Amino acid sequence: MRKELSMNLLYLPTYLSFRLHTIVRLYGQDGSHICFQNGRSGLTDLSLYENGVEKYLLAISENDSPCLLTVNDSFSYSCVLTGAGRFVIGPVRLDVTAVFRHLLTVKASEKDFSGEPSVPVCSYTDFLDGTLLPANLLADPGDSFLTENDILKRNSPDLSDEAEALYTSIVFNRNENEKPHNPYDQEVREQRSIETGDIELFKSSIAEEIISQTGVLDSKDKLRNYKDLAIVVITLASRSAIRGGLPPEISFSMSDGYINEIERCLTAAPIYPLIRKAELTYLMQVREIKEKRTQKNERHNPCIDQCKNYVFSHLHSTLFVKDIADALNINADYLSSLFKKSEGIGLAEYILREKLKLVKNMLAYSDYSYSDIANYLGFASQSHLGRLFKKNEGMTLREYRLRYGRNGFK
Repeated sequence: MRKELSMNLLYLPTYLSFRLHTIVRLYGQDGSHICFQNGRSGLTDLSLYENGVEKYLLAISENDSPCLLTVNDSFSYSCVLTGAGRFVIGPVRLDVTAVFRHLLTVKASEKDFSGEPSVPVCSYTDFLDGTLLPANLLADPGDSFLTENDILKRNSPDLSDEAEALYTSIVFNRNENEKPHNPYDQEVREQRSIETGDIELFKSSIAEEIISQTGVLDSKDKLRNYKDLAIVVITLASRSAIRGGLPPEISFSMSDGYINEIERCLTAAPIYPLIRKAELTYLMQVREIKEKRTQKNERHNPCIDQCKNYVFSHLHSTLFVKDIADALNINADYLSSLFKKSEGIGLAEYILREKLKLVKNMLAYSDYSYSDIANYLGFASQSHLGRLFKKNEGMTLREYRLRYGRNGFK
């Protein structure tokens, strides 16, 4: 049952704005602007909001609500859809290091957003509580109350359920006061956990108490220092994963993606979570490989790695099983049978899956047109790609870019 907007409801944005010391906006079901409350004197976010934030948050669907959005690696907003309207809370600076699935980079006025103190620092717990208030207060009768875990599950980066829980524990319980070097033997155990796909070893190595001082590569540029350290860790993790059985081309491609993401960071805050996300992703990939081999009780065939490497090196081409088999000097039927037995899916299906992964990446991180993406990845046409994408991902190319694009691309 939808609720009608009442005068009493207008108190809620007022309460939240003063409770969180930030701006709260209320929109109607049709996207019309109903209410604006600012609980922090001198705070303005128009240079952010009008250059992409509003458009992004107004496109959030009920399935993604409540939505937590990180803007320019610095500011956070939340968006809550209720029967009475759409609440937008923010900007705030969170007091913990957090990275969410929804990320956006927009142009902002240096005058308004050069680290000025008027943008409030808000505790992560208070921010979630403020987001939960309209979500639960205005929920339909009979609906279950949302919890912090519900919000986190909807907004965490894309990881497996098991890795997501571990990632959450690591990131949000991180001691923000010190980030010192680990002892060498601890680093060895950390890399060993990735190589073996051992989650428990990874958890214990991360949880070890550290008493040394923070390492510094260049004290004149703290952000560059954090980025360089992150690149080192991700590079080591990629090599550990290769030793654990992850094909080199896959590992290197993942490394390139994470390093590019690190380089886009405008502040040091998101870097630590990205490091852990990368390590966990590598670990889970290795673990999956080892579990498949154990379940089938068979020795690993290096031909499978060679096949995957060929696929990743030629994703921009139109790939046929026979071409791959010829390149590996192996019979095509034998390669197909071997791949299906080892990986559980056909080689053609695997090729399409990996191409679509890259399509999603390009939709989210680039401004390439749909036809350019189709041509670049060897699809017959834009419409051919569109049909396959809709069938496998459940949404059109445009819908995916509007939902997950990080730079406002259309």
